[in-house]
Amino acid sequence: MELTKLVRQITVAAFALAVLGGCTKQEGATPITTSGRGVSPAGAATLANGRTLNGWVFSPGNQDLFQEAVVGLVDSKASADYVGFVSAEANGTGVFLAGKVELQSGVLNVNSSTQMNIRSDSALVIAVVDEYTGRIAQDGKKVEAFSFDYNQASGTISGNTIRNLTFTGPTGSVTLSGSFDSKYFRGTISYDNRIRYDGSSPGAAGVLGDFAVPTCEFFRCQ
Repeated sequence: MELTKLVRQITVAAFALAVLGGCTKQEGATPITTSGRGVSPAGAATLANGRTLNGWVFSPGNQDLFQEAVVGLVDSKASADYVGFVSAEANGTGVFLAGKVELQSGVLNVNSSTQMNIRSDSALVIAVVDEYTGRIAQDGKKVEAFSFDYNQASGTISGNTIRNLTFTGPTGSVTLSGSFDSKYFRGTISYDNRIRYDGSSPGAAGVLGDFAVPTCEFFRCQ
């Protein structure tokens, strides 16, 4: 992905977090409720550690497959009936992420070629902003984004390559694999839910899409 498009996507992501949703389906097509929703969008936008949701997941040209993958991720919290449209290009709606990732050996050196292990207390948060986010639900409450917190991590960095950086939380795990430079960490993200929204198991699993996030706002570089 070209740098100009990455910058555009970050701007779009910031806009999405500010307006929190648009409308792409007809009104009334799906019940608008707060079922399975997470923390408030304002709370999700900034983590306690100060990191913001400035990473995004995308799958240009594969909107239907992306929507299906998002529904699978959200299945650990709500049924498909309660998930609205989510853009595969982080355009108004989308899947956004932020991380606080540290190394056992200290800070990340983007120019190092040595192998480094991820600290187990590293964390990731994902927010799914769908078309209903920000609206007023049937119960009179504001509809929140679906949010997922993962507070345990494992993985190894070898040079500028990361394979199987896995974060685990109450609903299951997500795994990021890719590479980074001084500006961006990008690659593929997949999920493996432990449970379904009704408490049954196993949960859904699959590839969510590609992702991009500023390297030194995801890892601690200093």
